[in-house]
Amino acid sequence: MLNLPTLTLGPLLLPPGLWLSLLTLAAATVVWRRQLALGTAPNADKDTPLVLAGLGMLGARVGFVGLYWRDYLEAPWGAVNIRDGGWWWPAGVAAIALGAAVLGRRQPPLRRPLLLASAAAAAVGALAVIAASALVPTSALHLPEVQVAGLDGEPVPLVDGRPSVINLWASWCPPCRREMPVLVEGAQRFPSVRFVLLNQGEDQAVVESTVQQWSIPPGLLALDPQSTVGNALGVRGYPTTLIIAADGRILERHSGEVSRASLAALIELADDGTHE
Repeated sequence: MLNLPTLTLGPLLLPPGLWLSLLTLAAATVVWRRQLALGTAPNADKDTPLVLAGLGMLGARVGFVGLYWRDYLEAPWGAVNIRDGGWWWPAGVAAIALGAAVLGRRQPPLRRPLLLASAAAAAVGALAVIAASALVPTSALHLPEVQVAGLDGEPVPLVDGRPSVINLWASWCPPCRREMPVLVEGAQRFPSVRFVLLNQGEDQAVVESTVQQWSIPPGLLALDPQSTVGNALGVRGYPTTLIIAADGRILERHSGEVSRASLAALIELADDGTHE
């Protein structure tokens, strides 16, 4: 599984899927408009790459909802809540390919520009993945060896030989508040996976007050008042959910809130990581 970094642009956090999509869209748009300038695609719409990208996003979302439709039955509105990061990119790529094929069939002069734009997007995307993967330090691929504690003051190991979900959160964070019931329910739903809700940067009194307000089982909580884990991993925004293999490898880093469905998709990564 690729472990690509989240990019920070001022107050904006760009998860890997988002910045990679924007980069490939930019590459396709540059090549497409260059072809238009050369006159190889007369009467073509300059925004065709953007339209196809939108079709791809729709396909990726529909594909994800289709895969995890049972998780959306309890809260159907969640199917349109794209903040959970639920995308199935094979369906998105298929939707783009289908849209481009239909367009090329209807307007043969567009076939060459479509092919060149697609090739540019694929090449730039591949190079970006290779470069970003090479830039990720080895330390960011494993949990740091630090000490955290539970509400009772007892030490809580970050790695204990089981696949884990470690959620970095803070009480002032609205998305953290929205996703907390999903994580609490997930701890009951996936008993073979360990859940640790690791508070970042707040003292015990604040966390204990939050436990009462949000109805969080105390046994799921751990304290990191100096944000040692978040700082060591370069986390820039909350919530951030880490999917951890039994040996401490970070299999996935999810920025932003999770839904019932996107949590289930992440749990599958934890299960797969135990068999690598």
